[in-house]
Amino acid sequence: AKIYYKFEGNNTSGSHKLNSAIAQAYYAKNQGLKGVTTETGAGQWGTALSHATNIFGQKAQIFMVRVSYNQKPYRKLLMNVWDGEVVASPSNLTEYGRSVLAEEPDCSGTLGMAISEAVESALDHGEDTRYCLGSVMNHVLMHQTIIGEECIKQMEMAGDEPDVVIGCFGNVGSTSRAPTVSSRTQFIIIGIAVFINYIINVSSLREHKIWSVAISVLGRSVELHSLIYRKIFNVKCIIQNKFFSIRYIYTLK
Repeated sequence: AKIYYKFEGNNTSGSHKLNSAIAQAYYAKNQGLKGVTTETGAGQWGTALSHATNIFGQKAQIFMVRVSYNQKPYRKLLMNVWDGEVVASPSNLTEYGRSVLAEEPDCSGTLGMAISEAVESALDHGEDTRYCLGSVMNHVLMHQTIIGEECIKQMEMAGDEPDVVIGCFGNVGSTSRAPTVSSRTQFIIIGIAVFINYIINVSSLREHKIWSVAISVLGRSVELHSLIYRKIFNVKCIIQNKFFSIRYIYTLK
């Protein structure tokens, strides 16, 4: 068997998220904005947006989930290299952050809290600042299709065609990254293990056995269903820990 591995971690921000960050920073610059705000969990999106805004001479304010802020100091430093202002969330910079800290001074933060602070900060800054989001939204999905476009060109360069394409289904989802190489290509979607207890069945998609791995990514399930309905590609949905069993891999049909 031949295995081709598509890896996005070697770019300057360390992940695929730069694909959307550059596009959003570019449009923000064209709109005449001076800066953007955002949230970040582990730091990948914050790093990407800091880099992108630095390219276009803008400022980025990143609210980073406090527990990650403390656990990943080098991510914070990398954002600082590109002039990103990194704030541990919840913080005292916003009314929402102060309300959280008043009730729980040692709060470790959540992505939802960081989003709330980033949105509030953007509103407080006025018309020259906007909030940017690096996942879930349709425009992010569109930006990430560049990975699938690259895959198609790379497979042409290799003179080969995949029988199976394996990808993860998260906030942006394999729907954006999986190339439509041919009608015979089988697509396997792997759920994120940490979300297994939160898996939701979308009733209207049951006949296709499409599952969302978290409430926030229900939209991606609908898009995946649309691609299947139009027979653009076929999908087999497999829970991550089951897929990692060698015995199960060899019995895939």
